[in-house]
Amino acid sequence: MTRPAAAFLALWACAGGPAFAQTPPHSEYWLRVYPKPEVGEIWRLSITVKDFQRGLDRAVELLNKRGQSVLPLQNMAGSEKGGFQQLSYRLPADAAPKVLAALQKLGEVEDVQKRPAVQPGVREEVQEKLAKLRGERERLGELPATRSAVAEIVAHLESVEKAEDAAKARVLLNLQLQAKKR
Repeated sequence: MTRPAAAFLALWACAGGPAFAQTPPHSEYWLRVYPKPEVGEIWRLSITVKDFQRGLDRAVELLNKRGQSVLPLQNMAGSEKGGFQQLSYRLPADAAPKVLAALQKLGEVEDVQKRPAVQPGVREEVQEKLAKLRGERERLGELPATRSAVAEIVAHLESVEKAEDAAKARVLLNLQLQAKKR
């Protein structure tokens, strides 16, 4: 066996042999960039109303009292002639249940969905990384470049954590209002 081949096999064995080939690169884990959520939850609601224009006016009035439109009404999907309108509003999390209840009184509710805005497990992964990096950061005094890289990763993770904490106070409500078929 040649010397380079022996060195490769020794490195291969130390790294875990075939298991090493299946391990994702550390950059896929440590350098992952997490999105900073704007809202804690995303709610989706579909309502069918008898009088489309009256229902739309009432829905916009209810939503404007407590929330903020994501886009101007004219930029959202909808058609007065077709009898449908989509609305997207950011609402304070404490007001969202009351707004939802009021909207549901406008007509026949076809669908209500509530889901977290952040993928499950992301918060735990961010917290786990922060704990590891904060613990190891102090031992990097002799390695200024590595210490700087770790500081950048920690800053990103802390900003994600802070954004997620702030986002819990907001809900994104996507409403589809449609006229009842005659």
